[in-house]
Amino acid sequence: MTLPGWPPAWDEKIKRYLQLDGETESKAEYLWLEALDLAQPSTWRQVISINEFHEIFKPHAQASHSLQRLLKSCGQVALMVVSLGVHLEEQSRELFSQREVFGGFMLDRMGSYLAEWCMSSLDCQVAESLGAVGLKTTRRYSPGYQDFSLEAQKVFIELAAEAMSGLRLRPGNLLTPEKSITALKGTGFTF
Repeated sequence: MTLPGWPPAWDEKIKRYLQLDGETESKAEYLWLEALDLAQPSTWRQVISINEFHEIFKPHAQASHSLQRLLKSCGQVALMVVSLGVHLEEQSRELFSQREVFGGFMLDRMGSYLAEWCMSSLDCQVAESLGAVGLKTTRRYSPGYQDFSLEAQKVFIELAAEAMSGLRLRPGNLLTPEKSITALKGTGFTF
């Protein structure tokens, strides 16, 4: 799946996110181009019925009161995963190991920004495609938010395994590649 607008342009929003000043801006812009070159965005999405969602995500979905409230009037759930691959985080680690702290830190922050940008773009695509058939969507919700267990990441990994073969879990149910995000949103005719 392609992400409209990829790659995001170097702009004031990114500069604010990175908290740059005039002295660091030109070096950061060069690193931005490197980050875009290293990032390999991939996405996965699937829409399932609310009953199937509760079965597949058992017991995590049932244990989350905040998720239950979010999905209360939904007939389906859209599942989404994005990942930037490993090259960006590997280069960030390499720069840190060479004591190039600014470069390592900036690439890591840029990777976080790009992963969120990709998820926001995928989220919009899902909302638009469901809206085209008359469905409304809830806000996006990820494992680890409020009382939705981070252990639910395992289910996303299992479902997206074929399409995103490099996606795995580390101890503590954290994703690898690190610049990866899982999320869901409910969908239905009314809320």
